[in-house]
Amino acid sequence: MAKKTAARKAAARLASAAAPLNVVVDLSHHNHDPDLARAKGAWIVGVIHKATQVVHYVDPTYGDHHTAAVDHDLMRGAAHF
Repeated sequence: MAKKTAARKAAARLASAAAPLNVVVDLSHHNHDPDLARAKGAWIVGVIHKATQVVHYVDPTYGDHHTAAVDHDLMRGAAHF
């Protein structure tokens, strides 16, 4: 009986170790054409977009990245750098 319990515990540990992670990534104008469909398939659940920097800079790709995240049903956030 103890061997069965130990085997079940070991199997549970392996299953939890193989469980996917929920990951959030950051994007900016340096990421020219992110493949968000592929990202979502790789357990990425959200993106944080660089929106602004210092006083006057607005990331020109922010709108496109945001729209792509919406289209792929990803959580979204914005960051000021």
